[in-house]
Amino acid sequence: MGTEKVQYEGNKENAIGTVVLRDGITSIEDEQFKGCKELEKIILPKSLTSIGKNAFSDCESLKEIILPEGVLSISDGTFFSCTSLEKIILPAYLSSIGAGAFCNCRSLTEIELPKKISTIGDYAFSHCKKLEKIILPSFLTSLGDYAFSNCKRLEKVILPAALTSVSDYDFFYCARLETVIFSDSLTTIGEGAFKDCKSLEKIYFPESLTTIGEGAFMGCTALKEIFYYEKSEEVLKKYFGGKFHGLKKTVIYD
Repeated sequence: MGTEKVQYEGNKENAIGTVVLRDGITSIEDEQFKGCKELEKIILPKSLTSIGKNAFSDCESLKEIILPEGVLSISDGTFFSCTSLEKIILPAYLSSIGAGAFCNCRSLTEIELPKKISTIGDYAFSHCKKLEKIILPSFLTSLGDYAFSNCKRLEKVILPAALTSVSDYDFFYCARLETVIFSDSLTTIGEGAFKDCKSLEKIYFPESLTTIGEGAFMGCTALKEIFYYEKSEEVLKKYFGGKFHGLKKTVIYD
């Protein structure tokens, strides 16, 4: 039996209110519902396994969606600029979230990421300005550039052990970010990774750290205290300068 793709009858602009896709549909094409500005809810069939790039981008009125268990990845830009999206339930075995998938979802306050996710793409949650809480999954190994940049209400981030590097500008301008917990396996903090995180007051650096990119903590005006292992001192001196810019520092000895 061949793959059956969604066939929406009529113009996209007529997708108003709630749309129900019938059982048997396995795939939604790229940009299939892009720009359906009056679409508020879509009910997807259990048979669905694939959703194309930008499939629901710019659906300004879409408020909630439940992805079926057969969907294993979210393509680039799938929900880009769904500015009213408040609730989304992701399938348990989802393994990847593409670039810009939830970028500019300005009404999203919380999203539960399944533990099997290993990859989150560039700008995936950038400009989710109401996002207050995120728990990064334990299987996560790759976090793209600018992944959570401009999430202005995000307050706490815990990086999982499987993630060994924070990419460039990942948490840039997360203005309320107060707490960052690095894993013991972290080796690299990318360029501008925490730039302009104006509420970040103290940081515990892991012993495994080998590289801090240019401007990683630039504009962190509340930063007053750092904790680090003796082994990492040269890395931190190289970034913060020999006098650590007046920061209170505590060395952790093995």
